[in-house]
Amino acid sequence: LAERRVQANKANWKLVFRVNSNEKDEIPQLYSDAEERQKTIINLLKENGFKEEEIEIGVIDYKLREFRGDNQQLVDQKHTLVGSIIVDTEKVQLVSKVRANVNKLIAEGINIDNKAPTYTFTNLNDIKPDMLREATKNARIAANEFAQIAGVSVGGIRSARQGNFFIRDAGENYGDTK
Repeated sequence: LAERRVQANKANWKLVFRVNSNEKDEIPQLYSDAEERQKTIINLLKENGFKEEEIEIGVIDYKLREFRGDNQQLVDQKHTLVGSIIVDTEKVQLVSKVRANVNKLIAEGINIDNKAPTYTFTNLNDIKPDMLREATKNARIAANEFAQIAGVSVGGIRSARQGNFFIRDAGENYGDTK
């Protein structure tokens, strides 16, 4: 066994925003409002250190909800445009800082869902040789302990397998992640 504590080197963070109206004839204005909100969010991301190539703009989806009375007659309707923005970055430390700033947009009346980012570590091959070396050394120590107790000696390696690598997320104990 060998263990290493490493920091993620990539973050993927999704923001979802919504604009609503109860009037069908307001849909063009609703779309204009959605584009304006999208620009506001993107500007905040850029002002806080993210580059344009790290920001992916999703489509703006239209959703209609109809509310009917007892006679199935239309009582009310709600028109919603839902947009998304995804930040895919190697600036892992910056994500949690900017997430807090995005919450200020909520105070400005922007309906935004500040999703929890996912973090990844993609440099396993960089640390793998040292970890295999350490695991082999630890295996030798354990084998010698078994041999000493059993009154025998340990010989050379007859066969070996790399084994598995498990990446365990520090998660809630250490910060903002899934």
